[in-house]
Amino acid sequence: YDPLATAQSGLVSMRAARRSMEAAARARSSSSAREGVATILEVHDTGLRVGTMPVAELDLLVDTDGRPPYPTRVRCGIPLGATGRAERGAVVSVCALGDSVAVLWGTPVA
Repeated sequence: YDPLATAQSGLVSMRAARRSMEAAARARSSSSAREGVATILEVHDTGLRVGTMPVAELDLLVDTDGRPPYPTRVRCGIPLGATGRAERGAVVSVCALGDSVAVLWGTPVA
C-alpha cells in the first residue's frame, strides 16, 4: 500500500472528471449543440463524489438529429434523484457538441 501513489491516482481521476464535466457544461450552454437521446450501455462507478452526488462513467449510444448513432463514454455526476435511471438499457436526454456529450438528467426523454 502506497498512500502517495493512491493520492496521486485520485488527483488524476478527479482532474479527468473535472475536464469531462466542464466539456459537458460547454455543450449544454452552446447554441450550436444538438439535443437528442442516448441509450446507456454500461455504468462504471468511479468511486468519486461531488458532495453527495456520485460520479460515474457511462458508455452511451448517442442519437442526435443529423448524425448516425454513435458510441461514446462520458464521465458525469448523477443527481441522487436520477440514480435509479442510471442503469443499462435506460434512455436519457442528452446534448451533444462535437465529441462532448452532456446527459440532461432533469429533462424528460422526448
